[in-house]
Amino acid sequence: MHIDDVSIVPVRERPSAPWWKLFFGTLWMTAFGLCLFALHPWRRHYGAAITITLLLIMTGIVLPGKFLDDTIEKSIQTVKKLYPKPVLIAPAVQTNPLEKTVAAKPPASRSARPKAEPPATGVEQTHMIGHFTVFSLLAFLAALSWLNAPPLLKRAGLLFAGLVFFSAATEVLQFIPPDRSACLNDLYVDAGGMAGAVVLVFLLRRIQHVIRP
Repeated sequence: MHIDDVSIVPVRERPSAPWWKLFFGTLWMTAFGLCLFALHPWRRHYGAAITITLLLIMTGIVLPGKFLDDTIEKSIQTVKKLYPKPVLIAPAVQTNPLEKTVAAKPPASRSARPKAEPPATGVEQTHMIGHFTVFSLLAFLAALSWLNAPPLLKRAGLLFAGLVFFSAATEVLQFIPPDRSACLNDLYVDAGGMAGAVVLVFLLRRIQHVIRP
């Protein structure tokens, strides 16, 4: 459980925990399969791309956290080795030996300020970029498939609500794999990317309807 910057982790897992995880995981996968069977996205336009994107998301969910983080870290190190940053050499500054050195004054005492949060690491940034990219792609393809010209605002709203529900369900599912947990920030990033994709397709369909009524 995560509350602000405090993480509470159980010391010892109960013997029945694996069975409960198996039960909820099976229940989730069954509901996901029934939804796919009801929507049958593979029969619609861009259906193959939608199915591949869904499988990519599901693969990222079931992977263990340590394995996923290590893979991302190795990829970042590989990119850094292939594209090293150029080192800038500062020009030498000539000093006059006759000038008197002035002792630096100590900075004035200031009231203690709360420390700022540490910047996000490369792994965390990659997680955020991956969430935004994959879920935006899913929303873009789904909107192209389900929004016709002229687009209906009600259908666009229902589509966005279903995508947000799917994103929230994937976050809940991350309680089951080892060393994984749900994160509201991931849900916010997913929702922002999906909202932008649905609005973009909605406007494109509206323009298409105006040009070719």
